[in-house]
Amino acid sequence: MKEKTREEWVRPIIISLGTGVLLLILGIYLTAWATGTQLRPPFTGGWLEALLSVSVQMPLWMILVIAAVIIGVGLYLRQGAKNKTLTDANSVSAEHSLNETKAHPVANSAGVQEDAGETSPVTPVVQRPRPPSILEAQTPSEVVIPSSDNFSIRIQRVADGLQLTVENHRLTSIHQIRLIISTACSFDARHGAFRESIINAVTLNFPNHIRPSGVGSPIRFLWKESGSRYLLVGSNNMRSQLAWPELDKSEVERWRLSLRILASNWPPNASGLSTPLEELRTDIVVLWDRARNELSIEKPETSSPRPNHPAFPTDGADGTHRKTVRFIMRGTDQLLAYETTRDGLPDTRFLVVRNRPEQLPQSVETPDRATANAKWSEWYQEWKKEGFGGASGNGLDGGLPF
Repeated sequence: MKEKTREEWVRPIIISLGTGVLLLILGIYLTAWATGTQLRPPFTGGWLEALLSVSVQMPLWMILVIAAVIIGVGLYLRQGAKNKTLTDANSVSAEHSLNETKAHPVANSAGVQEDAGETSPVTPVVQRPRPPSILEAQTPSEVVIPSSDNFSIRIQRVADGLQLTVENHRLTSIHQIRLIISTACSFDARHGAFRESIINAVTLNFPNHIRPSGVGSPIRFLWKESGSRYLLVGSNNMRSQLAWPELDKSEVERWRLSLRILASNWPPNASGLSTPLEELRTDIVVLWDRARNELSIEKPETSSPRPNHPAFPTDGADGTHRKTVRFIMRGTDQLLAYETTRDGLPDTRFLVVRNRPEQLPQSVETPDRATANAKWSEWYQEWKKEGFGGASGNGLDGGLPF
């Protein structure tokens, strides 16, 4: 039997019933005295029978008084036992809190410690607050990364890992969506830099197309299984372990994942061709607190857009390097401005490219800044008359590129 049950129930009931029995005997003797009935000495022949006969003659008010006394005594003793239990619990809690306070002294509200000769009242804390975890200290439970072609990805923390969702902000549907995890690098705190990647590229395909202003089905791409020592990346069919280096004793693992998102525009009819959208590239940094089994996402860094038309690659085999300055894109309908340089030559040239659907690209490359700006302005005004209609880029404001 539990001590609490014994203190709050068994003892009060036994004491109250014992008190009631004594009061009942006293009432019987008083009744016998009042009625002139002669009782035999206790525990002799006929004594019990005489008691029973006299008890029948007891007045009702006396029986009610005895019952009230029994109930009152029982309730009083039970409440006293409850108060004692609560007092003992508070004493133990206060002693525990005082020990915690001594072991972990806290500065006063002004941030200044009390002098050794002064004393201040200590307010016992019943429960010590849980220290913030890596997860609580880091940024959001989700991040949204936009592309230059009017779609975005949303990376969310879920119960067992990270999942990625593609959101379509275009006027047309998109499909053929793929997530490529190209690298996964662990962080070396001694060198303050990330190590080389430990995985080959992992590709995940999104099964459905996404309608305009729609959201695709989420795909989990990083998680931790109970039977595995490491984080897993990829999918259930093709996964890779993020094995933390044996010599690194860090309590929190820090990983940088390089992501590539590929998508294509849904063709307008059955005979139409899908056109690839601008690829979205980003690096995300994930922290895993092994002791708590908690994940956190640092703010991602999105790489700059890199329009890529077969006729004008970003870097050429002849040593030409092109830097994207301004761009407007709507599928294959594009207006692009580059600064170009060539290995061994100090001069910078200016390249403006106009791509039209089902037409050959138009381009002007010149060392004259004004000529390039004039051609950009001409093609910009031509496109603006038709309406940009779902286009994206950093040149929509009409500013000159060079």
